[in-house]
Amino acid sequence: MCPDSRCAAASCYPFGNSTPDAGARLALLEDLYDPATRRHLDGLGVGPGWRCLEVGAGHGSIAGYLSDRVGPAGHVLATDIDTSVFAAPPAPNLELRTHDIGADALPEAAFDLVHARAVLGFAPLTALQPMIAALKPGGWLLLEQMSSAPTECLEPADDEAAVLAHQMRRAINTLIVRRGGDPGLGLRVPQLVRGAGLSDLGGESFAVPLRTRPVARFTLATVDLVKDQIVTAGLMTAADVDRYRACLAEPDRLFPAALWMVSVWGRRPH
Repeated sequence: MCPDSRCAAASCYPFGNSTPDAGARLALLEDLYDPATRRHLDGLGVGPGWRCLEVGAGHGSIAGYLSDRVGPAGHVLATDIDTSVFAAPPAPNLELRTHDIGADALPEAAFDLVHARAVLGFAPLTALQPMIAALKPGGWLLLEQMSSAPTECLEPADDEAAVLAHQMRRAINTLIVRRGGDPGLGLRVPQLVRGAGLSDLGGESFAVPLRTRPVARFTLATVDLVKDQIVTAGLMTAADVDRYRACLAEPDRLFPAALWMVSVWGRRPH
C-alpha cells in the first residue's frame, strides 16, 4: 500500500488497470503464466461445487477457469481494486466485486480455495491474514508472486542492450518501491506461507523460456505502461527508454527474461 495516506489505493499501483493498454498487457501476462497456475489449481483438486476466491482478478482468465472447474454447484468471487479490464465470460457462478485486499473485509471461513497472483507485492503483508481467515477448515491457499530472474550472467556487460535492460529493471523496481510495493517479495513468499500456520505445504518456482516473443511483447507492454512515470521520476531519460524499446525488437537475444513466478500453497488446518 502506498505510504502516502492521501493517495487512493488504485493510484498507488504503477501498472494500473485504468490505462488504455492495461488489458492487453494483462492478457500477455496470462499467456505466460496461466499454464503453471492452472496446473497448480488442478493439483489442489479444484472441482465441482468448490467455492473459490480470486484476489486481484485482473483480466479474468483464472477466474473464468475456476468458474468452469467448479461448475453450476460452485461459486467464484473475483475481486480487484479496479475491475475495468475484467474480461472473463459472464457466468451464473461467477461474481465480480471491487475490493481492496489491503483495506476491505472478507467473509470468514467461506472458501475452499483462495488464490492471489502478483498481488501481495503491492499490498500490505497484513492482507495475508484475511485471505487465510477466508478459508474454510481444510481449504487451500495458493499464493503466487513474481520475482526478478537473475539473468545478468546471460547479459554481456559491454552490450548496450544489456546495460539498458539493467537500467530498466532497476527503474521499474525503484518505481514499485516508491509506490509502497516490494519487488523482492516473491523470494520470501515461502517463508510467509510457512509462518502462517498452514499444513500440507508445497511450492514451485516457475520460469518461462528466456527471451521468447511473448516475453519481449510483455516486456514492451510493461515499459510502455510505465515509461512516462519512469521519465518523470528521473529514473531514465526518454531517449534511453526509446533505445531500450528498439532493443526489444532485435532478434537472437537471450534477454530480457520474464519474471520468475514463485507459487506456494498450503491448507488451513481442520
